[in-house]
Amino acid sequence: MFAELSQFVRQPLDLRLRSGETAMLACSAAAKPEAVYSWTRDGVPLSGSDKQVTLHSRGQVLEIHDVLPSSGGQYRCRARNMAGELTSSYARLTVVSPGERERERGREGESCHWLQCP
Repeated sequence: MFAELSQFVRQPLDLRLRSGETAMLACSAAAKPEAVYSWTRDGVPLSGSDKQVTLHSRGQVLEIHDVLPSSGGQYRCRARNMAGELTSSYARLTVVSPGERERERGREGESCHWLQCP
């Protein structure tokens, strides 16, 4: 059987959210057979048993419910199959209090979707 795990085709992006909102981080790799995904925050593995965290699509999508300032940090996705393992670039999650002024970043003439900017 031919196995391949060549590169990420979707990297997680930085997010800036208010406390209480839901964060969605996603990644995807070119892989045969399909990869299994896991996530870390500040180098510590995240577990699906954490009530604040839900993993979707074999772990490709990380959903963090009711984010708090303590939810902030550097997130990374890891893709693994019989061909090996890949680790994504870092995505920073910044959580601000509801009263703090939001700044949306984006390219000229482009707006950010769910405060997620390219």
